[in-house]
Amino acid sequence: MTTLLLQETSFRAVSPAALGGFVRSLNWVKNRPYRDVSDVYVGEGLPEIIVPRTQRIDDYAFIVGRLIDAFSKVADTDPVIIYHELVNADRDVIRVRVPEADEDSLPIEQGVGLVSGARDLLLAAACSLEDRRPVYRVGSNQAAMDYLRRVRLGHTEQGSFAVTLLPPVVPPEVEPPGEYEHDGRVQEDPLERRMTGHFANTLSATKSAAEETASGSSQAFIAALASGASANFYDAMVSLIGPFPELEVSVSWALTRPVAIRKSASTFFQDDSPILRAASDSFRARGPKHDVRLFGKVGRLVRDDGDEDGRITVRASVDGRVQSVSAVLSWEDYETAIITHHGGAVLGLEGDLERVGQRWHLRNPRVVDIISLDDSDDGSDAKTLH
Repeated sequence: MTTLLLQETSFRAVSPAALGGFVRSLNWVKNRPYRDVSDVYVGEGLPEIIVPRTQRIDDYAFIVGRLIDAFSKVADTDPVIIYHELVNADRDVIRVRVPEADEDSLPIEQGVGLVSGARDLLLAAACSLEDRRPVYRVGSNQAAMDYLRRVRLGHTEQGSFAVTLLPPVVPPEVEPPGEYEHDGRVQEDPLERRMTGHFANTLSATKSAAEETASGSSQAFIAALASGASANFYDAMVSLIGPFPELEVSVSWALTRPVAIRKSASTFFQDDSPILRAASDSFRARGPKHDVRLFGKVGRLVRDDGDEDGRITVRASVDGRVQSVSAVLSWEDYETAIITHHGGAVLGLEGDLERVGQRWHLRNPRVVDIISLDDSDDGSDAKTLH
C-alpha cells in the first residue's frame, strides 16, 4: 500500500455504493446481512468478504483499506489502481487521452488546451441534451452551465496523458412501489446517466459522420445533428485534436448503475480535423444570428385564451429580402405589439434569428422600439414612440 492509501481521508473518498458496485462487478454476490451496517458477499473461488453499506462505522477507513488489499489480489492489480477505480465507481467517467504523450507529460500550453477543450466538448453536449440545434450560445444555456458546475476534474493516469472528467454521482437504480409498476410509465434514468449516454451518442455520431464524409457522403453531418452533434461540439473536438497525431475520448459507466458494455471509446486523428472544421462552418452558416435587430410591421397576432405569451409575425428585411419572421413575446411585449399593429407603426425587435426549414424565427425576442410612420414614402417624418 502507498502512503496515499494509508490516509483515512483517502479511504473515506470511497462511497459504500461504489464498494457494492465494485464487488458485484467482480462476481461477488450478496449472501446475508452482517449486523445492521454491512453485508456478507461470497463468490465461486472468491474469499468471503464483509462490505459496509454505510460510513457510519468507526473503522470504515480501515475496512476499505483491507478490502482494497483483497480486491488487488483477486484482480492481480496494483492497489493504487484499485483505489482509483473505487473512487470513481459511483460516477460515469469521461476521459480525453493522448496515447503517445512523452513521459506522461505535455507542454503546459497543450495541457491547458486539453483541459479547456474537454470542458467545451462536454458543455456542447450538455446544451443539446434537450434541444437539438446546429449552433448554441452556450453561456445562455443555464441548464447546461448548472450541470457543468457539478463536474469535477479527476487525476491524470500513468502510461499516457489524460484529462479525466467526473460528472455527478450516478445513484443506484430504485424500483417504484408495487402499485406503480404497471401504470404504463417508463422509469427514466436520472439526469446524470442520461447526460453521459447523450455524450457517448454524440461522440459516436461525430466520429461516424467524419468517416462517412471522408468516404464521399455529404449528408452525414446532417444526420448527426439528430444525435446532438453541433458546431460547438465540432469546434471543441478540433481544438482538442490540435497538435496531437491521435486523440482518444472514452466513456466508462458507473458500477452503481451497470450497463452491458462498461466502456466505449472513439479515436480521432489529424485527418479528422479539417472535416470537422468544415462541418462547423457549414452549421454556423445556417445557424442562428445572435443579437439581431429587426424592424417591420406586425402582420399577425395569435394568443390562446389563458396564455400570457403570444406569437406575432412581422415583415422585416433579412439578408436584403423582406421576409416573414415569427416571434413569441412576453405578455408585456405582446401588448405593445397589439398597440403597434392597430396604430400602423413599425415594431423594433431584438433577438437571435434562426431559420427552421423555410421559416425564420426570432428566439429570445424583446421589443426595443416602436416607430410611427406618416403616409409619406420616404419615411422622413418617422417618430420613435417607445
